[in-house]
This record gives sequence, structure tokens and C-alpha cells, in this order.
Amino acid sequence: MGLNHNNNIEKPLHITALAFPGFPMTSLTGPLEMLSTACQLAKLSPPEITIVTVDDSDVQGIGGLTLHPTSKITDVKDTDILLISAIGDPNEHIDKCTNATFEWINSLSKQAQFTISICTGAFLLARAGVLNYRTATTHWMYTDLFRDNYPKATLVTDQCFTQDNNVLCTSGIHSHDKAILAVIEGLWGCEHKTLCEQYFYGKDVVPEHDGDNTFRPYKQHSDALIFKLQDWMHSQDVTQLSVAECSKQCHLSERQMKRRFKAATNETPMAYIQRIKINHAKDKLNTTNLTIEQISNLVGYDDTRHFRQLFKKFCDMTPSDYRKSAIKPSSQAYSHVSVH
Repeated sequence: MGLNHNNNIEKPLHITALAFPGFPMTSLTGPLEMLSTACQLAKLSPPEITIVTVDDSDVQGIGGLTLHPTSKITDVKDTDILLISAIGDPNEHIDKCTNATFEWINSLSKQAQFTISICTGAFLLARAGVLNYRTATTHWMYTDLFRDNYPKATLVTDQCFTQDNNVLCTSGIHSHDKAILAVIEGLWGCEHKTLCEQYFYGKDVVPEHDGDNTFRPYKQHSDALIFKLQDWMHSQDVTQLSVAECSKQCHLSERQMKRRFKAATNETPMAYIQRIKINHAKDKLNTTNLTIEQISNLVGYDDTRHFRQLFKKFCDMTPSDYRKSAIKPSSQAYSHVSVH
């Protein structure tokens, strides 16, 4: 993603969370706990968390718990992460925001490293103009309302979260975890995401490095032909994938296919094929004891050195380091993290 912060960050991560009356507490507490734990695992200072509300008043969430804002909303001028809570029924709550609130959301989102909306919080981002010409998702009960009111956004209804560059939306309250893992990867890289996955879900659980998360950014488009081509590519023997075969499959010339594929995915067909091969290699590293050379051959690379270079390019680590971090996490990595 190009937003790769490593362990020499000097300033604490600044997270600004916007809460609404009657909101589900987990739409904020879940993401905040994950990001705070990620900082601990990275041996960084705890994040600076700023809680704001539309009118600077306390808000009561579902279940009766009360949240007190830690700052006036107008006092927050910059942040690393902007987190928008779910707002319940948009018909009832979105008008509680003033134009000044939407201008604040838009301004803060422009300079934040990541902007995240949980569930119906996407309505706030859309009203603020943040989702114009971006892909988004929201709760399934309000998809028609969203489409009717925000035609400039591309709504996706079959994914638990969307990521369009540095703007992420989740479809439900409890689908925040995968979105936050994507943010963790963007901030600290693939290896730290692996460490966090194993801390959250269990150290013996094989992390979900492949599948939807890896290719999600390249499926945020509306070109049906390229969608079909991508599905076909993922179903094929990786050793047989080629640009020429892709062109034949969609009945376009290579030049036409390359141009259309790039326009839809912002990725060249060759680079996409390489991602599929590397993803397949990651699965073999996770689930087999095959040597690096054997895996290289299995995914269609006779030149193991070239395979290692590609793997490092796409994963920010060598195949050997990936295998070590994904399968055998050290318990020492968690020793400094307090568990309550």
C-alpha cells in the first residue's frame, strides 16, 4: 500500500474516534483494542486515542454504557487514523451532524493515513464526500438508501469490508477485525500482521494471508468481464497462467486486455499473475514442509533466485522468514503484552 511504518516510529499513533448516541460500543472498542494491542506487539508507545462526539456531549451506547469525549471535536486538526462508529439507523441519526461536522470529517480524512467507517458509519463518510468515486460498503439493511443518496460512491454488498486506497468501510459491527488487520498490515507490514493474527486468534492458527484480503484491493471495480477473468485466473493451474491465455479467455487482443485490466484493477495482468503465484507459494509455505526450491518450481519459477526476489517484493520478507513467522511464532513476541 505504500503506507508502511516500521518500528522506529517516534510519535505514538494518534487515533481519533467519532461516537454517536445509541451506537454499538464494539464498533469503537473492538478496533481500538486491536490497534492498541498491535502497538504493544510492535513494542511501541500506546496510541493516543481521542474520543469526540458531534456536540461534545457524553453519549450512551447500546447497553447503557456512557462514553465521555476527551476533546472538543473542533480542537482535533490532525490524526493518523480517523475511526467513525456505527450510527444505527441513518434515517434517525445522520441529521444530527451539522455541515461543520461533515467538513471536519472531510478535512481530517484528507490528511489521515487511514479512514475507517464501521457499519452505517459509511453514511457519514459519504455525506462528507469522502466516498465520492470510491468503493464502499455498509449494513445490508440500508444498501438501497445508500445507493439512492450517494450515487457517486460504488457500493459493494457481498464483502465484509472494502478498501479503496486508505479508506476502509465494514458491512457490519463485528466485521471490523479483518479491516483493522488490513490497516495493521498497511502500517507495519505483512510480518506484523501475521503476529497480530496469531495473537488475536491463537498462535497455532494458520493466518489467512491468502484469499479475499490479498486480492480485495484489485476487485474494487465494476467491470464484469474483468471480474470473470479474475475468477478464472484464480481457478487455474498457476504454472499455466500467462498474459496470452488471459487474452484468449476474455476474447480480447493482448493490448486490449492489458489496457482494460489495468483500468479496472490498477494492476497489470502480469503483476496480478505474479501475485497469484506468490499467494499459492505462501499457502505451501504455511501447510507443507516442501523446500523453497520445490515450492518455486510448483508455482512455475525454475529460477529460485527470481522467485525469492518476487516474494520479497510482494511480501516484504523472504520465503524463509515468512514460513518462520507464519507457522512458528515465538512466545517471546507476546511476553511484554499484558492480557486482562
